[in-house]
Amino acid sequence: MNLKKAIVLVLSIATIQAFAQKSVPEYAKGVKELLNNGEGSLNIDENESGLKYLLQADKIQPKHPEICYLIGKAYLKLKRPSKAVDYLQTASDANYDEKLLNFELAQACHSINKFDAAIAAYEKYKNGLKGKDLEKAPELQRLIQNCENGKILVAKPAKVSIKNLGKGLNSKSSDYMPLVSADESTIVFTSRRPGSTGGELSDEDSKPFEDIYFAEKKNDTLWGPAKNMGTNINTASHDNAVGISPNGQQIFIHIGNKKGLGDLYVSDLKGKVWQKPVSLGDVINTPTSNENSCSLTPDGKYMFFSSDRPGGQGGLDIWVSKKNEKGEWSTPINLGPKINTSYDEESPFIHADGKNLYFSSKGHNSMGGFDIFEVDINSETGEPTSEVVNVGYPFNSYADETFISWSADGLKAYISAVREGGLGDEDIYLFTRPKSEEATHVVVFRGKVKDATTKAPVGANITIIDEISDKVIATTTANSSTGKFLFVLKPGTDYGIEIDAPKHMFTSRNINVPAGNSFQMITDSIMVETPKTGHKANLNNIFFEDGKAKILETSHFELDKLVTLLTSHKAIKIQIGGHVFSEKDAESNMKLSEDRARAVVEYLKSKGIVAARLSAKPYGNTSPLKSTNAQNNNRIEIEVK
Repeated sequence: MNLKKAIVLVLSIATIQAFAQKSVPEYAKGVKELLNNGEGSLNIDENESGLKYLLQADKIQPKHPEICYLIGKAYLKLKRPSKAVDYLQTASDANYDEKLLNFELAQACHSINKFDAAIAAYEKYKNGLKGKDLEKAPELQRLIQNCENGKILVAKPAKVSIKNLGKGLNSKSSDYMPLVSADESTIVFTSRRPGSTGGELSDEDSKPFEDIYFAEKKNDTLWGPAKNMGTNINTASHDNAVGISPNGQQIFIHIGNKKGLGDLYVSDLKGKVWQKPVSLGDVINTPTSNENSCSLTPDGKYMFFSSDRPGGQGGLDIWVSKKNEKGEWSTPINLGPKINTSYDEESPFIHADGKNLYFSSKGHNSMGGFDIFEVDINSETGEPTSEVVNVGYPFNSYADETFISWSADGLKAYISAVREGGLGDEDIYLFTRPKSEEATHVVVFRGKVKDATTKAPVGANITIIDEISDKVIATTTANSSTGKFLFVLKPGTDYGIEIDAPKHMFTSRNINVPAGNSFQMITDSIMVETPKTGHKANLNNIFFEDGKAKILETSHFELDKLVTLLTSHKAIKIQIGGHVFSEKDAESNMKLSEDRARAVVEYLKSKGIVAARLSAKPYGNTSPLKSTNAQNNNRIEIEVK
């Protein structure tokens, strides 16, 4: 046989084999060119234009297996699986021989909750595996189990309404990882929209690098517009916000390194400027592991974070670390096998109540990829106090659901998801539960610190004390530009609020938070005075033994703040005024008020304040406040002289 005949024979055999493999009919006139153009566009991710070519081909030659397969593939790439299913099914029914067809059909069915059809397609794909591809069988079995889980979860959906948060936040690109302050006034998220810092496109997928954005809430239904957080936060590479403090004054950022791993950093809002991120240190971050998300308890004392460091259950795990009195993080504790699995767990979110932990996992009874789960937890020990529960459908779906931020009242959840009808590849949604579902018993106290004369915002350090235990439970700051502050309290106790503002008189508040089984939002403004002659202020957290002048230890924190004020303003002289309304006669009231005022003077002297700057004056019951409550009228007052 000559060479020419041999080549013809080989080509003929190849043609016969290709026809046998594809089992497709001949192409109608003009279809092949449309098909080539469509497939070429899909290969370079020009999916919309590719779909147009393919749909034109389908009009000329309907139900052609190869055309149907490529149309289904295009719809999958465009995140429109309900459109993809029928086309992929047509190709499968025609036994179109494409290696990934049944897997892609299974994915499309899985994502629109056609679980039985998805299981059948996964099984068909699994049964066709050969050679090295048999290694995929365990993961396919896991996907089949995801479908079985999905059947159970979808049968009992959570009572929830879903709303896309609209163009104020979402774009035609991917917008995800929403992080919301406890009062829902601020949202921070990550986006791959055009105009990213540096202006370059990623080599991995030709999309803009991730940047961090923020937006403010205009009203109950409107957010935005979203604004880039600027070059102090965003770089020319990928930047992800992965945590936010309850007061919205700190964000936590995952920053990658040259090893392909990443560490956790924190940025503080100083006035209107977000500061350069600072590493959380080598206790939280490790050189050979990936730390990629975190969440703080409302008091800022405990951090839950994800890491794939040694000592875990496998892959990424959730860990917890406690901040000591020096502000240093302690050796992290793994949350153990009840929470962590051999699969990945990440994106922890500890609710404002300090006990409900939400996290994402590919393990447990996920219905596909990452699902969001919840568990009650003891923050101090890291021990779960309930079973891990899937938050259910429609919170979760076939796709990955990772970051979730719950409102303090437990009724609203902010989630990013890929859902048909969205504005982009991934959008931010609001999930709202009925009020009957409310289960959180917390109080959010928020407001602004202002100058009493000018009404201008004032920055301040704020300390919250549990007056029953006499312990500092949290510290926070009022923003120097806006005066805004926020902290979360538990109901059923008394709190002392100490406000220390530079160049202003020390100010205090006493807050009684009654016990209750509902969420409370308290909004207030705190006025601070500049030290000047004649200024008076009540010290609201000075307490004495009943009927005596002995100062209780619970008063020391506030008195020490007064010492700090006098030390920093050395020209100030003050008069300590005692007011008593609890004795039977005016003479007794006057005597006890004098003793109590002198007791305060003696305490200040013991701390190094010279006697010449201090004086005591008894008022007895001669100067009542408008309040008729005796407890409010029994007080210590200071006056600048």
